[in-house]
Formats: sequence, C-alpha cells, structure tokens
Amino acid sequence: MMPTPDPGDPNTQLSLARMIYAVSGGIILYLLLEYSWRFLFGRMRTVPWGLYRFDVWYHVSNLCFVAAMLLVAAAYRFRAELFCWESGAGPSGATGWIRGIVLGLLGGGVALLVASPVFWFGWGQGKFESIQLLIAHALSPLGVLNLLFFIFALAVSSEIVFRGIVFRTCARYATVPAAALASCLLFAYIFPVVGFIAAIILSVTSSILYHKTRNLLASILANALFTVGGNGITLYHHLM
Repeated sequence: MMPTPDPGDPNTQLSLARMIYAVSGGIILYLLLEYSWRFLFGRMRTVPWGLYRFDVWYHVSNLCFVAAMLLVAAAYRFRAELFCWESGAGPSGATGWIRGIVLGLLGGGVALLVASPVFWFGWGQGKFESIQLLIAHALSPLGVLNLLFFIFALAVSSEIVFRGIVFRTCARYATVPAAALASCLLFAYIFPVVGFIAAIILSVTSSILYHKTRNLLASILANALFTVGGNGITLYHHLM
C-alpha cells in the first residue's frame, strides 16, 4: 500500500504536475485578461474619471500581469518554499540582508551592462513601453511612488513564479541548466516590459542569483534594477 503524501512536504508542494497546471493557467489567464482589455479599450470612446488613455492602458496592462502571477503563487498559498530554496535560506540578520542586496544590485548592474546594446538599439523594447512612460512621468513624488510600485510589483510577482516555482520545481526533476532554460524561455515569452532578448539576459541572471543565494531577495532586486535601467536607456535613446 502506497503511503499517503504529506500535504506539508515540500516534495508535494513543488510537484511537476502542480507547476504545469498552475503556471499554464496563470499564463492563459494573463493572455485572456490582456487581450480582453485591449478589445474593450479599443471600443471605448471616452476614458472615465478624467484619466488619460495611455495612463489607463499601461496601468491595466501591468496589473493584469501582476494579478495573474499572484494567483499562481496563491495556488501555492505563498508558502516559504517559494521564497527560500531550503529551510533557513532566507536573509538572516543584517549581514544576510546586506549580502542579498549587494548581490542583487551587482547582478542586476552586470546584466544591464551586458544588455545595454540591446536596449540602446531598440531590441529590448517592451510590449507596451509601459515602464518607459512611467519613467517619463516620474517628475513628482507621486510619479516616483507610482513607478516604484509597478517596478517592485512586477519584479516580486514574476520572480516568485518563474524562479520560486518554475525554476525550483524543474530543478527537482532535471539539471539546474535545464531548469534555468525552462524558466528563462517562459519568462522571456510572457514578461511585459522588456523584449525577448533582454528578458533572457535578465532571467539567466536571476536564476544564477536564486541558485547561489537560495532566496529571492537578490533576484527581485536585480529584476527591478534591470527593468528600470533598461527602459531608461531605451527612453533616453528615443529622446536623443
């Protein structure tokens, strides 16, 4: 007689079948929300509440992605295994937090340097140029807060799903390079604010940081820095 799986066992929580169903469902939900919103937005003659059309466009587009990714994480009940590779692997004390922050900023800076030609020549342009618009509008405290909210919402939600779930689960059933490849391709296909080539560079960096540090802090910071820096380079090039 087969033993009954323990619901609290990380092996059960990070099963391959569960990952496929949850992540596939999240991606399909995001695409449905995105294309439904684009259809409805195209049919709107006026935008309610006196808002600008482009403001509504990129806010809702980003929120669709964040909502879909958080629903995937909610299927795992936001368990600690999504954030830390192993028990006790999270930042502990001031040294752990500083190390995660330094590695995240360093990794994001290196990835941004590697990808800078991609952004400069327009190959890293996002699907909706949403972060570029947010950067251009960040001329007031409210604009800066708006930018920070969307940057970290995108970074946290995407890293939980593509590193904490996809990469971590695939690494249990295959080699680490194969797991990184799977998470990189999925991430590059779906991430809404940088193009495919730039997203591959970011995803490789985030996977390395997550694997080395065993928690998501460094990869989240690298994601946020890369997204802001890359879109800033593209915006500057357009203005020039």
